[in-house]
This record gives sequence, C-alpha cells and structure tokens, in this order.
Amino acid sequence: MSTYKREPYVEITLSTSLKLENLTWHRKIEQWGKHLRHSPHITCLPPQKHPIISLKIIDTPEAITLNQQYRNKDYASNVLAFPMYPSLRIHPLFCGIEPHLFILGDIAICWPKVQQEAKTMGISEEAHFAHLFIHAILHLLGYDHKTKENADEMESIETKLLVELGYIDPYS
Repeated sequence: MSTYKREPYVEITLSTSLKLENLTWHRKIEQWGKHLRHSPHITCLPPQKHPIISLKIIDTPEAITLNQQYRNKDYASNVLAFPMYPSLRIHPLFCGIEPHLFILGDIAICWPKVQQEAKTMGISEEAHFAHLFIHAILHLLGYDHKTKENADEMESIETKLLVELGYIDPYS
C-alpha cells in the first residue's frame, strides 16, 4: 500500500467587505504563502505541518476599532497580527483541525492605509501590501521589533523574503 504525501503548504483564507477594484495581484497572496513555507529564512515551521492563516483586508474604522480593542491605541494601524501562540520560535504548539494542519493566526491589513502609505513612499500598493503581509507573518511566528537587535533580525528576514519574491528592500 502506498502513502500519498502532500507537499507542505500555507493555507491562507482571504476575506474583505471592501470593494477592491483593479486589485489583480491578490492572487499572488497564495504564491507568497507557498514561498514562505519553503524559504530557508523561515525555519520554525515543522515539516509536514500546514499552517493556516486568516487574512482580512479591512477599512479604516475597523482598523481603529481593532487597534483600540487589542492595543489600546486610538488610530488605524496599517497591519495587525494576532498569533495563535505566543512564540512559535520558542515552543511550537499545534492545535489541529486535522493532524497535519495548525492555525498560525490572523492578520488584518488596513487597505486605505496601504494605499496612503504606498503613495507617500512612492511604491506600488502591491509591494507595500506584500511587505506588510510578510511583516505580519513574522509576528505570527514570534518575531518582534521591541529591541534594536530583534528589529534588525526581523527587518533582515523581511528584506530577504521580499527580494526573493521580486520586491525591493523596503528599508533602503
């Protein structure tokens, strides 16, 4: 009897109540997840486990509400990450819908902030969204930027991943 082995992947569920006109690059989000799953820069995901990420593209009022509720900040953040586990890098835990699946966490990206910041920075909305998405995934994995050392490590990984995906270094 042969056993079928699936290649590890990242399952990303995308939801939004916004009308995102002319947004053709959203199909790349799945490709970004697949790339991250196989990147040598992401070493804390165990083999044969398939992380599940919920990605929601939100408007400014919802971003303000979430930021108030979870961070006690009275403004819209461009991205919020809600990890299922405090630090997957230190002690990976797995809750499973099935034995090979585990929930990594939720990401909320504020689309109006992406548009505004991309315009200010003179970069494409796609490039900025990709950066925020990768930044949030690193938070889900337990990375942070609370100290200079941690920020340097996180920025280095973000830059490597974004360059691998064909985007420019967001910190240059």
